[in-house]
Amino acid sequence: IEGKIDDVEGKVDSIEGKIDDVEGMVIGIEGKIGDMEDKMDNMDGVLRTILDLMTQGSSTPAPSSVPSSAPVPCVDKPGKFEHNGSNRNWCWVARNADNTNRLCRNNDLYDVCPVACGRCSP
Repeated sequence: IEGKIDDVEGKVDSIEGKIDDVEGMVIGIEGKIGDMEDKMDNMDGVLRTILDLMTQGSSTPAPSSVPSSAPVPCVDKPGKFEHNGSNRNWCWVARNADNTNRLCRNNDLYDVCPVACGRCSP
């Protein structure tokens, strides 16, 4: 019986080692995901700059037969919402400057937080 117990303990040790290997792989994958998100945030900024440069090309808009609508005010949504038992401001992402682009993108906050998400000037 002791031999079988030793065999089981050896298999448990082997499984624990494999679990450690998998955890290491997960950490590596999470790091790569973070790197990719950072690159996407950088790309978002580059594309915004290109768009700004493209739209600044003409100072006078071409005449249009279609009346333009009144400009939509560019303001963040006021108020709070409940999340995990605590009240949060709608545009809480502005507090985390290093991750604002990623948080805006992942939480689809561009419409409710255009100022915080950098879509317009306050």
